[in-house]
Parts: sequence; structure tokens; C-alpha cells
Amino acid sequence: LLDWIDEVFDECRRRYSDLMRFRTKTEKSVKNAMCIIGTSATSTSDYGIITFQEDYPRVGIHYSTANMFLTGEFLDDAPWWLAFIIAIALCLIYSFIAKSFKSTGKQIIFGVSSIIVTIGLLLAYFLLTKTYIGVAIPLIAITSDFIITTVYNLLSTSHDKKFITNAFSQCLSKDVVDDIVANPNSFKLGGQNVDMTAIFTDIQKFSGFSELLSASQLVALLNYYLTRMSNIIMDERGTVDKYEGDAIVAFVGAPVKMEDHAARACAAAINMKKAEVEMNKE
Repeated sequence: LLDWIDEVFDECRRRYSDLMRFRTKTEKSVKNAMCIIGTSATSTSDYGIITFQEDYPRVGIHYSTANMFLTGEFLDDAPWWLAFIIAIALCLIYSFIAKSFKSTGKQIIFGVSSIIVTIGLLLAYFLLTKTYIGVAIPLIAITSDFIITTVYNLLSTSHDKKFITNAFSQCLSKDVVDDIVANPNSFKLGGQNVDMTAIFTDIQKFSGFSELLSASQLVALLNYYLTRMSNIIMDERGTVDKYEGDAIVAFVGAPVKMEDHAARACAAAINMKKAEVEMNKE
């Protein structure tokens, strides 16, 4: 019996010692900590939606509330009108900067970057101040501004290219106009030194027989002649510089540089002389 008592007490002493050691260790680990005990079964209403998470164990709400009280960090909403002010400011800044980009590609990159930066700044503000500013209104505003600005610039660019094409097609060949539209940066103010060939044409004895025609007849004749000759020049990628009465001043090799400008100018002159033979018969 005595041996049995000694054995039981030794076991009790060992277990008590282990318990006290565990409690001391646990006390150090959870000192000043808080423990919330509750269920979080997925098959019950213990999971639900909160502001920041779709599926959240509701027992965590108690911990979050207690933690806010203990730390003194409380979440708050900014005034509703602040989101509108931010949205207006972002749209004005974006529109002002986007106008400086001539390339549509750069505008798109800047627009996407602006949307990402907007989200990042609002998130950073929330993390630093614990004050939530509605993201939806600024995000929708900057995205709408980006889409509208991009579409407008695309339409404007298309309109400008169409205007340039229509305007220059009267005196430049289609190939030269396409080069100008495709590479507008290749042209600059101040002039350039280039090798080119000039063409000067004139109708022989024009002053004499023009006196025999009425004004309407003279205009019709000049339109007929100048159109036919200008088309021949532009067929050789030449540029009609101006008309002086019956005279044509043109050049080949500008504004788009050409290595064979002299040969093209000579070909244009030969074709013009051939056309004159047919026009004289008419």
C-alpha cells in the first residue's frame, strides 16, 4: 500500500509540475493578449459578408471591435462630397496632361497608369489614416475621362489626317501624301537643304490667243490644261508648288526625298510634251 501511495503521489507531483511549467510558458506567450472563443462553422450563419471580405467568420467581428477599442484605431468614412471633389480634380489634371501627348499609344498608357495610380493612392490613404474615401466615384470618373479623351483624340487625329489628305491631294501625289501623313515629324519649320529637280512650264503665245476667248472660256481652258499637266507631274510623285496664270511651278524630290528625282522630272516633262500633242489636236 505504501509503495502504491508513493507511486501515485510521484505521478501527481510530475503532472502538477508539467502543468505549472506549461502555464508559465503559456503566460509568457499570451501576456497582454486577448482570446475570443467562438464557432465558425461554414454550414451555419457564423460565416458572412463584411465591408472588406465576402466570407468572414463572424466571431472575428468581436475581436476586431475589441482591438479597435484597445488600440484606439477606428475606421471612418470620409464625407460623400470629398469623392466628387477628388473625381473632378483628377479629371481636370488628366485632361490637361493628356492633351500634351500627340501619340494615341502614349495617351492610352498614361490613361491606364492614371487609373492604377488613383486606386493606389486611395488605398494608401485608407491604410495610413483609416479613413475610407469612396473609390467608385473617382474611379468611374477617371475611367470615363480616359475613354472619352482617347476616343476624341482618335476621331480628331482621323479628321486631321483626312483634312491633310484632301488638302494636299490637290497638288501632291497620293504616295507623297501618304508619306506625309505617316511621318509628320519628318517635316519642320525653318526649311531644309535637299537635292531636287524643279519644273517650269508655260503655254506658248498664251497672251495672244487668250484675248480671243471670253472669261468663262479662258477659265475652262486653263482648268482643262492645268489639271491634265498637274496629274502628269503627280504621277511621277512630283509636287505642284503654284500656278502663275498659264505657268506651272513644280518640283520633284520634296517634301519627300527621292534619289531618282531628276529622272522622274524628265519623265514628267516628256509625258507632258506627249500630252500637249493630243491636247493641241483637241
